[in-house]
Amino acid sequence: MTGREAALGAQTGAGVTVPGANRATHPRASLLARALVGARYLAAGVGSLVGDLAFQGALISGAGLSPTVAIPVSYELSLIAHFFLNDRWVFARGSYGPVRPRPAWQRLLAFQLSALVPQVVTIGIALFLVDGPWAAQFADWWGSYVAKVLGTAAGFLWNFAVNFLVIWRPAPTGER
Repeated sequence: MTGREAALGAQTGAGVTVPGANRATHPRASLLARALVGARYLAAGVGSLVGDLAFQGALISGAGLSPTVAIPVSYELSLIAHFFLNDRWVFARGSYGPVRPRPAWQRLLAFQLSALVPQVVTIGIALFLVDGPWAAQFADWWGSYVAKVLGTAAGFLWNFAVNFLVIWRPAPTGER
């Protein structure tokens, strides 16, 4: 940081200026930046779910696929889109602190691997509700969507923890 920047105040990665603050050390700036990353994370997750349901609807209504096929296909399509949204917007360099220097393909691979657990949970619950003992209650046009939302809610906590604590974790102080 130059002397002029220090005099004017540090700008956090979230675009919020805290007068006289050094972004790396000022707790209020760091807390605000992390809160904004958390809000972007939630917005990206909701957007991903909406995209997932849109893909699912297109596959069921437009392509004529059964929910048994459309649910996992739409999940994977939205998962790839979700990675790029996280990588380019939620955890973009500087928004959460410096990220560990890894190529995007390594982050994508780690993201896909970390998503295996919630993917099994989401798809497993959705298919169990659509094809299992409660299939009659989920037989209407809305059934596969409600089943997907319930499965997604169950997998959310895993994704949240792994994304924040492993994939896009801030670099240790020595690597900044």
